[in-house]
Amino acid sequence: MTDKSELSYELVDTPSSLEEFVKQILKARQVALDTEADSYYHYHSKICLIQAALPDDRLFLIDPLKCRDLSPLAPIFAAKDITKILHGAEYDVRVLRAAHDFEFNNIFDTLLARRAIGQGPFGLAALAEEFFNVKMSKTSQKEDWSIRPLPASMIQYALTDVRYLFKLTEILRGKLIAAKRLTWAEEEMSALSLLPALKAAGDPQGFWRIKRFNRLNDLGKSRAREIYLLRERLADKLDKASFRVLGNDALLTMAASTENDLSKLRGTSHFLRHHKTELQKALRCAETAPPPVKERQPRRPIAADKPKVLDALRQARNQRAQELDLEIGFLCPGNLLESWAKERSLRQELVGLNGWRRELLAEPFRKALETVVRSS
Repeated sequence: MTDKSELSYELVDTPSSLEEFVKQILKARQVALDTEADSYYHYHSKICLIQAALPDDRLFLIDPLKCRDLSPLAPIFAAKDITKILHGAEYDVRVLRAAHDFEFNNIFDTLLARRAIGQGPFGLAALAEEFFNVKMSKTSQKEDWSIRPLPASMIQYALTDVRYLFKLTEILRGKLIAAKRLTWAEEEMSALSLLPALKAAGDPQGFWRIKRFNRLNDLGKSRAREIYLLRERLADKLDKASFRVLGNDALLTMAASTENDLSKLRGTSHFLRHHKTELQKALRCAETAPPPVKERQPRRPIAADKPKVLDALRQARNQRAQELDLEIGFLCPGNLLESWAKERSLRQELVGLNGWRRELLAEPFRKALETVVRSS
């Protein structure tokens, strides 16, 4: 069944309406939330919409572009006795913290709840279909949420993202209790309060993260760095997402090219039409500038038995995940296994394995390590 019902809502776009909304949350002691930002379109991304639902099924849209002072929400987010329900809360927490320096406590994340239960997909649309036989539209997922007025289709999309969260929470909490995994989920959710703010755009060393950058020769790297820095300056000035100014593939093509006429290169015509002079200046700078050199942390010696240890740990982790019907990455991230395989000092105490994961995995991991030692 496709969800085509027209949802009514209350608009919160003035200080007085925000104050009234906060009063309603204080009475209810719980609220379901989601956010929409415009990072897909703008260099300086911002929160453009906050959707909310209360237990009595009332829906709200908070417009941060009109009601810019969201400080009345700070006590709500920080309160330990008010439950904030979100699905995939990590991004929302980080972006809200970056924009308004909010503190968070008592978050119930339906995505983490489903992952702790196991047994299937954990996307909100998939869960709505599974539990409520509703097909949620995702057509507005990559729209520009900074536009005003918002079309009705985008408003309905936004409201649907919070409409089912209370019912979903009730179902998932029941399943967690039945499976005796509620403490697992609560441990994961408590960690959300410690997440750092989302970093602002504008990393001058960001070219290192461009895929295939390291395949360029020294001159190509110099050219890529200068083109990247130019792109970031232009994106900042135009307030356009970097990839909308110049995509990474086109950037690397320019950097690697020996063509005098860059207009012949695929995907570069629009950029050259508007920024040819700045590009020529950047490329001249690259001709004389030294190639970029990445600062590297001193590497610790890698244990000689790393491959055997890593294989043994993965097998132990994967077997336990299968027994528990959990994703392997949720049960124990691969980077943790890598760190133990590399360094004997870390593996001895299974450093970083805490809480419910340690209870489930410490013994299988120690047995796996003992097996490696005996076979050496």
